[in-house]
Amino acid sequence: MCIHKIKRWISTLSLSIITGTLWCQSAANFFPDKDLMIFGSYYYPEQWNPSQWERDLKNMSEIGINFTHFAEFAWAELEPEEGKYNFEWLDKSIALAEKYGLKVVLCTPSPTPPVWLTEKHPDVLIANEMGVSIQHGRRQHASWSSAVYRDYVSNIVTRLAKRYGNHPAVIGWQIDNEPDITGKWIIAIMHRNNSVSG
Repeated sequence: MCIHKIKRWISTLSLSIITGTLWCQSAANFFPDKDLMIFGSYYYPEQWNPSQWERDLKNMSEIGINFTHFAEFAWAELEPEEGKYNFEWLDKSIALAEKYGLKVVLCTPSPTPPVWLTEKHPDVLIANEMGVSIQHGRRQHASWSSAVYRDYVSNIVTRLAKRYGNHPAVIGWQIDNEPDITGKWIIAIMHRNNSVSG
């Protein structure tokens, strides 16, 4: 009986390989030459005078940049006070990127919680092995083990996902660029809000 199952498995595998080889399409059908290598650059509109954004994004497009990342460290700009949101600058930045044919990868701003959050909840700060809290003013200074921090991240990420999840210029989300539990947790939030597929 066991040998019969093994023979059936080998036959199925062989048939799959042969069929797959016969029916494979050229990689060019899946990856047009123009999309084999696209170029992107980070841009931090919140760090520049708004009068310069259009010039900068136009120049990026003209030199061959295809996409840009926005909002990576912008939580304090997006939520300058608890519960008070400012998306207008990001709306304008995305519209300008789209105007010049640039796609946008939006970043979740979780690496840099705003000062109002860490002052109100100092327990969200990471503590070193001696129990000394890392102070506000650097990135990645909040602890993912803090339920309070995770709740605040969930709120801002949900708002970003709902506002921009279906925007035609937004082609992706940068969850974080430093692998840890962060990515899985934020992706779960975005799936829950139907902002990502897959």
